[in-house]
Amino acid sequence: EANMLRKALKGIEVVVGARRFLNAQKYLRHYDADVFILDDGYQHYQLARDLDILAVDTTNPFGNGRLIPRGILREPLESLKRAQIFILTKTDIGFQNLAKVKETIKQLNTNAPIIETIHKPKELVGLKDGDKKPINFLQGKEVGVFCSIADPYSFEKTLSRLGAKVKQSRYFLDHHYYLPREIKNIIDQCRSKKINLLITTEKDAAKLEELMVEISWEGLEIYYLKIGIEVLNGKEKLFERINNLQFR
Repeated sequence: EANMLRKALKGIEVVVGARRFLNAQKYLRHYDADVFILDDGYQHYQLARDLDILAVDTTNPFGNGRLIPRGILREPLESLKRAQIFILTKTDIGFQNLAKVKETIKQLNTNAPIIETIHKPKELVGLKDGDKKPINFLQGKEVGVFCSIADPYSFEKTLSRLGAKVKQSRYFLDHHYYLPREIKNIIDQCRSKKINLLITTEKDAAKLEELMVEISWEGLEIYYLKIGIEVLNGKEKLFERINNLQFR
């Protein structure tokens, strides 16, 4: 994820480490920064924040309502009260849950604005040479898919909506570290089914850079789907809230 962010955020430093506050202090000894954006930090209680933005995946917003390990929640639903902005993601795929998600949020938090967004595919990028293809390149193509993200099935749905015919899929746990034999196995399966196009995510592509030279990709093209976030509703409220921040 850090490598992916470094590529996407040109000129912006990405600081990695579990000790967030100490890492920021160390950074400020050598460089200047006006704002730190903390990724995945809603439960990082020891660090004071000026703004808490909570993302909610509308395809599976609250699971079975149970905490880990019985469910997917890291905190009880009552913790929605702390958020100052809600970003609802994948609202096009999870549209059937949208009204219920909003109702749940508003019952616990009446003041925070609710922003609706979608994951919008932008282009395909080749891992071998950086070759770029428009997303309509997938129309009618038979593809193999693999990834190690939290919700691989929404990724597969996105490819299908773009016209791809998914004939082979392999999914790993989130944050999985790929071994050469795993990728070779995926390639062999694609070749056995006469699939010559393999698609993965941008996050997974960052993990595969070292393996690209170790593995034979002969007769097989591999691309990652570059995806952006598009705000459908609430963009003005989002930027108004951010621009009116009063820093400590």
